[in-house]
Amino acid sequence: MNSNLNMQIKIQPAVLSKMLRLLGLGCCLAFTQATWAEPSLDPVLPPVEAVKQSLAEHSTVRAAISDQDYADFAGQGLKLGQHPWTVRAGMQLRKTDAQEGQSKSNSYEPSFGVEKQIRLSGKYQLDQDLAKRGVNIAELKYEDAKHEVAKSLLGNWFAYMRAALQLNRLQEQLGQIEQYMSMTQQRIRAGDAPRLELMLLNNEHSQVEEKYMQAKVAYYQSQQLLARDYRGTIPEQWNSDMIQVGPIKFTQAEWIRQILSANHELELVRKQAEQQHALHKREQLNKIPDPTISLGYSREQSGVENLMGVTISVPLSGSHTRVASGMAAAEARKADYEVGRVENRLRQEAQYWSTQMESAQVRYGKAQQNLTQLQQQHSLMQKAYKLGELSLNELLLHSQQFIEARNRIDQAKVDYAESYGLLLLNSHQLWPLHDEHEHDGHEHEVKQ
Repeated sequence: MNSNLNMQIKIQPAVLSKMLRLLGLGCCLAFTQATWAEPSLDPVLPPVEAVKQSLAEHSTVRAAISDQDYADFAGQGLKLGQHPWTVRAGMQLRKTDAQEGQSKSNSYEPSFGVEKQIRLSGKYQLDQDLAKRGVNIAELKYEDAKHEVAKSLLGNWFAYMRAALQLNRLQEQLGQIEQYMSMTQQRIRAGDAPRLELMLLNNEHSQVEEKYMQAKVAYYQSQQLLARDYRGTIPEQWNSDMIQVGPIKFTQAEWIRQILSANHELELVRKQAEQQHALHKREQLNKIPDPTISLGYSREQSGVENLMGVTISVPLSGSHTRVASGMAAAEARKADYEVGRVENRLRQEAQYWSTQMESAQVRYGKAQQNLTQLQQQHSLMQKAYKLGELSLNELLLHSQQFIEARNRIDQAKVDYAESYGLLLLNSHQLWPLHDEHEHDGHEHEVKQ
């Protein structure tokens, strides 16, 4: 009896340990399934490698790379300064009239000199800072150019998807009307339907065919617009079943916060505002002018006299400095206003796309419920018309409602995918497009 009790006591901890491990495994699986349940846009997005190639070959991005090279050389120019060394050389002829005891003489007297405007220490340090700011601003322009081109590419991608899905639905509607025409011809041969119904179907077919031709033109136009900048393979057919509408990932406030913290355009205008304030400070430093130092040598009276001299000159430009400082202050205030304008616009865009995504999610749910009801009625309506228990107008109305319900689902899904994709793109969560960039310019060492 005691041995059995001891065995149970020994077994119970082992069983309890296994149960805990199984429970932990179950929690992991549940968490994994919850993670997998998050909607993914990968099936409906262009491949990331094709996107990167499209951005690399886009003229806007290539121009931004050239701007970086320009900023490198402009920074070197700031470090060197605007006033290089100046070399002077001259020759004068001295004519001496004949005097008592001396004959008339002529002598050539050369002179040489160098001069340079010396930048004061505070100005030089600020110019170094402005050079770095210029390079950073050029890098941000490059990143912002990639982002803007990617936004345009994504918008064209979903515009083409909408046009393709719209064309598919109209093609389905044409096929359905042709099926009804075949059914009506059978009923006419059997004497169960008047020929007027076939004429009505022909009219309906012509109207839908006209819409189909218009949609086909829109389809080819959107395809050409996408192919202008996209270097990957463009799918010929689309199916909205690839788009999975799931729960919303973040609240609107969270989307706004993430987008504003990651946006290159906002960071760019902030850096530009800081640069304008630094330029204003630089103009204020010009109130103390930079002196110009000259070293000169001249040889006079055939070498009898050799002169060496040092000259310091200071420009008096108080009015010009005040004007330049006032202009720089106005530009700095304008840059501050631009920061507020861009931030408000980005906030409104984030609100718009977040609201669009929420609206698309609601529209999809209602359209799905409506389609489920219409699907349950669809086969019954066709059988009823074939048996003569339903009029042609009722059948066509039901058919149109059925196609429109499927079209509303397509459009709601595309709206959801586009809104979600743009929110992810604007918050830098969609594609790894903003890796560290090394452009083709060469860094040059500059010595003052």
